[in-house]
Amino acid sequence: MVVARALLVGAALVRWAPPPAPRATSPLLDLGRDRCTVIFTGSLLGVQARVALDTHTRVATVDLEGQLLGGRIGGVAALQRGWTDVLDDEVDGGEVWLEPAFRKRLRRRGVRVGRAELNHASHVLSVSLVLPVLGRRVMLLS
Repeated sequence: MVVARALLVGAALVRWAPPPAPRATSPLLDLGRDRCTVIFTGSLLGVQARVALDTHTRVATVDLEGQLLGGRIGGVAALQRGWTDVLDDEVDGGEVWLEPAFRKRLRRRGVRVGRAELNHASHVLSVSLVLPVLGRRVMLLS
């Protein structure tokens, strides 16, 4: 089951997510050809978030838990690079692609995810959200 899901998600990312722009080195870590997964945690309005971000592929595994969500949900997301990100070495970000099932579960709860930015200097991941009733909010994960 897990292997089948990984293969399906991997195929979806290859098909829909644009390839990351090449970088010689990352200010966060010298990646070279090695992959590095960085864990970010944080909370907003009682919802705990845990994000495991592969800094090489820009693919993240997201786990959310809280009363407002009705328990625990999770899925896969990918950070897509925008034009402004290529010029700035300290902030790396862009639009967020969510796997269809994960996006559907969030939409059912009225949550939309916009951009995400990783500040390498302060090691903080900020995610822009649109929440029902509350409007636009930013979740900071460190």
